[in-house]
Amino acid sequence: MNEFRPFYLGRYKILGELGRGAMGVVYKALDSALARVVAVKTIHIQDPNIALTQEDVIETFSQEAKIAGALTHPNITAIYDIGYDQGIHFFVMEFVEGLTVESAIEKSMQMLIIEKLKIIATIARTLHYAHKRNVIHRDIKPANVMILENSEPKIMDFGVAKLKGGPLLNKSQVGKIFGTPNYMSPEQIKGEDVDHQTDIFSLGVLAYEFITYKRPFLATGLKELFHSIVDKAPPTLSSYDQSVPVELEEIILKALSKDKTERYAYSNQFADALELFIDQMETADAVSERVLITDEKQKVIEALKKNYMFFSDFEDSEIVEIFKLSSRDVFDAGRLIFEEGSAANKMFIIIEGAVRIFHKAQQGAEIEISVLKDGDCFGEMAIIDNSPRSASAVALNKTIVVAINEIVLRITHPALCVKLHKNLASIISEKLRKSDQRLHELIEREKREPGP
Repeated sequence: MNEFRPFYLGRYKILGELGRGAMGVVYKALDSALARVVAVKTIHIQDPNIALTQEDVIETFSQEAKIAGALTHPNITAIYDIGYDQGIHFFVMEFVEGLTVESAIEKSMQMLIIEKLKIIATIARTLHYAHKRNVIHRDIKPANVMILENSEPKIMDFGVAKLKGGPLLNKSQVGKIFGTPNYMSPEQIKGEDVDHQTDIFSLGVLAYEFITYKRPFLATGLKELFHSIVDKAPPTLSSYDQSVPVELEEIILKALSKDKTERYAYSNQFADALELFIDQMETADAVSERVLITDEKQKVIEALKKNYMFFSDFEDSEIVEIFKLSSRDVFDAGRLIFEEGSAANKMFIIIEGAVRIFHKAQQGAEIEISVLKDGDCFGEMAIIDNSPRSASAVALNKTIVVAINEIVLRITHPALCVKLHKNLASIISEKLRKSDQRLHELIEREKREPGP
């Protein structure tokens, strides 16, 4: 094997090859201006069977950079730059290390089913983020999802993504079918106009394969494969793995419905179903942990109603009901409760102990935001919009918390959830009002006390 010789594309020092496909090569590189490691994707057509002109490929390449670059989400590979140098078109993206779902499947990697489901649910939430911005991926498959060291997934490769309702990129795409055959939806195979539902089906295939390590649609050739996807029901997951519960089978198979109107209407509904099932799994053998002991419960209720406006108009019985639907978790000193950028669906109330909230700056430096103690709440933005965590939380000593799962609350007690949403929205609105007021005061002070 020839030794790789580093070279430059613009300000990016190319250090080595990470992988190559039919239309491009991805390199590991160093951004000489920002001193950070990145990935650089270039155009390099190797497959003679690709019936696209160089102009078509460049246009498709540019479209991928623009679509993915418009999506800012911790579970989507970030696009930093696009450029042209020495006759080479390239774009620069986040360098991620980990294991693809495809590799995990190929190795039959030993993972708890609950860990797999959390990854799938996060992918579904991330797709919902993209879908809300009218982006359809069209090629969701195990090879395009990286599992990082912290078990968070990253969706990669928006090479065949499209904007919902957007025009075809060029004339060469008329009549073309985009995607990877084993993960295509029936409507993709039939050449119909696709919407976000196609990604839900593809994620269903990924979920099926990730859980069982078997594909739902097997065939000896492309024609037979397409026939199976369009017309044949997949085997039950339990036919491959008897430990898969019937309830989980129903969740996955709904995503694989041939008729897209019978699938989940939106990918966040798929995530909701998975996360509700996860919650049931986590508490099935620990029902007693759902309910706090009487004196502890009363102490917390009084503290919440006294210290937090959004609990002040709740009846004691309503707060008790929230506790019954919540888990009581214990974190030892130094244990991470959640990480910045991770998926969020729970808020926490500290029963005992202390929690440090911090933000990670560039070069790994930590910026402390606050230290919270008994009776304090944190992570409440998860209750509002399931947005990724904007900071990390770690236990400073042995800490006991109540974790309120928004999805469980919304599905089992919608009236309580609406009340909590309304009260939290009022609090956030008040925080914004105070922030605006402080900003106005600072501006006025600057006007009165101009600098030198």
